[in-house]
Amino acid sequence: MPGKKVLDIGCGLGLSTLCFAEMGARLTFTDIIPDNVELVRRLCAAKGIEAEFLWIGSFDDYDKLAQDYDIVTSIGSLHNTPLAVTKAEISRIKTHLKVGGRWLHFAYPKVRWEREGRLSFAEWGPRTDGPGTPWVEYHDREKVEWLFAPSEIRILFDCEWHNSDFNWFDIQLARP
Repeated sequence: MPGKKVLDIGCGLGLSTLCFAEMGARLTFTDIIPDNVELVRRLCAAKGIEAEFLWIGSFDDYDKLAQDYDIVTSIGSLHNTPLAVTKAEISRIKTHLKVGGRWLHFAYPKVRWEREGRLSFAEWGPRTDGPGTPWVEYHDREKVEWLFAPSEIRILFDCEWHNSDFNWFDIQLARP
C-alpha cells in the first residue's frame, strides 16, 4: 500500500479503508452523505492522516477526481441502486482508475437474496442494510461483468463468505 493512490467510493465511516492510509496509501474518501465525509475528515485529522474528501451530490462531482488511482474500493456501497444506475456510476468512476488498476467490490450474493425470500430489491434494502435503505441488489459475476462493459476487465478473485452473506470481487481494469 505505501504510495498507492486509493479512491474509496461510499466511504461510510471509513472503517474499511483508513487502515490503507495508515499503511502509507494516499486516500480520497467519497460518499453521497455529507455527514459521512465530514466524520471521516475528522477521524483523519485526529489520526494525523492526510487525505482528500469529496461529497458526491451528482455524477458530475466524479469529474473533480484525479485520473490516476491505483485502487478503487466499493465496499458495500454500489449495490444500493438499480443496476442501470450502478452501471452509469461505474462508467463515470472507472475513468479515474489506471489501466491495470484494481477495483475491490464488496456486495451481497444471489444465494443470499434467494435464501431470504427473493424479495423485491426495494424490500430487500431495509432487510439487509436497515430502515430507510431504498434498494439493495445482489451482485454476481455476470452482473459485475455487465456493470463494467464495454471495458475489458479481469476478475482476479471472487468469493462468497460468511455463510454466503457477502461476496467479494477483485477486478483488474485491462482496457477502459
